[in-house]
Amino acid sequence: MKESSEDYPFILERLSETVRVIECADHHQWIVQRFVGNRWRSEAFFRTRKALIGEVQRRGLEGDGLLELPENFKPAYEDGQGVVVQFSRVTKQNETAESWPRLERLSGGV
Repeated sequence: MKESSEDYPFILERLSETVRVIECADHHQWIVQRFVGNRWRSEAFFRTRKALIGEVQRRGLEGDGLLELPENFKPAYEDGQGVVVQFSRVTKQNETAESWPRLERLSGGV
């Protein structure tokens, strides 16, 4: 299922009729999306809760559920069924948190 779909399974919170926060399909970051035309378009990408909440506030929106997210990104979903797994990350052998990608904020679209 595409991130741009209305029924994308990894939606964390819908902030308004036209803005939502999702977990990316690869489970590497949170994305703020805006509904434009007939699909959701990715506008901002985050790996820290502080930066994500700052962007939401900059847009004049509130996302109380976002306060429950971990300080640094950890996947909330295990599979395409939208099954919550307590914000844990399955690591590869010899992988450490220090080796995970560090993306604070990127701008761009899908």
